[in-house]
Amino acid sequence: MAKVCLLLLALLVLGSLSHVEPSENQRRLFGHAADRMKVLHRMAVNMISDFENSLDFDDRVELSNNFLLSNCFSDSIQAPSNREEIQKSTVLKVLRVSYQLLVSWEYPSQAFSGTFTNSLKPNAITERLTDLKMGLRIIIMHVTGQSAVEEYLSAPAVFDESFVSDGTPGKIYSLMACFRRDIHRVETFLRVAHCRVSPKDCLP
Repeated sequence: MAKVCLLLLALLVLGSLSHVEPSENQRRLFGHAADRMKVLHRMAVNMISDFENSLDFDDRVELSNNFLLSNCFSDSIQAPSNREEIQKSTVLKVLRVSYQLLVSWEYPSQAFSGTFTNSLKPNAITERLTDLKMGLRIIIMHVTGQSAVEEYLSAPAVFDESFVSDGTPGKIYSLMACFRRDIHRVETFLRVAHCRVSPKDCLP
């Protein structure tokens, strides 16, 4: 249902081109995407919190002592890594990277979505990733002015299923932490793109 609502909303916005100035259409599309990314980021934070609360004290200590946010499978995606690189990137570039990250996590998210979380329904995160992927595709169509945008979309990062096949807390936690990091990155990318398209929406 959420997927249908998001698609209908985006199509309604695009369908109003003859009544609304292009800048207004872009503002609405980016605004909706940015708002949904905030929700997904909050879901990722809650998911890790739920997982940590499900562990006993010794497991928590071991994770905190040994965990390093490194070697995420999505590191193969060439994305802006700091504020300066983000500011130098075009709107289309940050949209392409955001789309690539969302698509890359669509399958791996099934490894933890609804399994280790108490505050989320099964597959809630995977479903929201799919919705956002569809929404970003429509935004890229709008920005490029083309109905076929495959040439602008990069392939997702390759995920090794064996990484979580044993289901150890350390590996699951690492996967969740990488996901939270990437979702935060996408939220930042979309916020920057939104502000580029509609600076008035980002005034203090």
